[in-house]
Amino acid sequence: MIRERVGRAALRAYPPESRAARGEEVLGTLLDASEHSPAGFGRETGSLLLAGLRERAALTASVGSRRLIADACPQAIAILILWLLRNGLLAEIENSTLSARSVVALIVLGVLLVCAVVGYDRIAGVGGFVLAVGVVLFADPHAPLRTRSVTLAITLVPIVCFAVMALAPRVRPRDPRRLLWLAPAAALAAIVPSSYSGGLAFLAVISLAALVRLPTDPRLALACGLAWATLGLTDITVALSLEHAASSFWIATTAGATVMLTIAATRLRLMQRAPQT
Repeated sequence: MIRERVGRAALRAYPPESRAARGEEVLGTLLDASEHSPAGFGRETGSLLLAGLRERAALTASVGSRRLIADACPQAIAILILWLLRNGLLAEIENSTLSARSVVALIVLGVLLVCAVVGYDRIAGVGGFVLAVGVVLFADPHAPLRTRSVTLAITLVPIVCFAVMALAPRVRPRDPRRLLWLAPAAALAAIVPSSYSGGLAFLAVISLAALVRLPTDPRLALACGLAWATLGLTDITVALSLEHAASSFWIATTAGATVMLTIAATRLRLMQRAPQT
């Protein structure tokens, strides 16, 4: 019974279609081949797990690099909105400045987040693009140039991601159950420190989860790289224009963007080459 449970757990490495088509056959072969050898069962289970991961990676790579990059954009938007909601809400509560305008902004961001997670990519893309471009175009013309530079820096990557979502949305059924993925993210946001460094820790934990998924799917790692790039670009702009003490964070955010984007791009390239070898 225990061996069967372990075998079924290893089968989870395969895509659902493969499990439905030949999962019972593969499980039966595993149990029969290693019936009298615990060591053999361990080796065969490990081989089964690796084979499942390879098949899942091949299935992911089959959609092509452009599609994988486009699919990473909604995930990057979701991560950035979570980051903004966390930092914005904590700042408003801490400073006791939660105004009606702030509430409306948080609600709009929440709606965009829900649309992106559930699967309404085009709606989220169009709405987010209009919002982000509007923030840049209708910024206070009398504001200092450095302030407008920071606004442009923090919206540049989201504008590109929203445009990709609007022009090349993911082809997948809408599923409200995906909102359950927000529960662990909300719990993580609640336990990290209520500071900018806490926001970086929040993104770092998500990046670690992306690295765990990297062997079979580089999209989350690429999305985290885009999120780090947004923060890095903003922090560099702050460092160059405002000369604020907190601008030293650009080192961490730029390093995070470089590492995640490099790792994701390398894995993406390897996955595209694998089917040809």
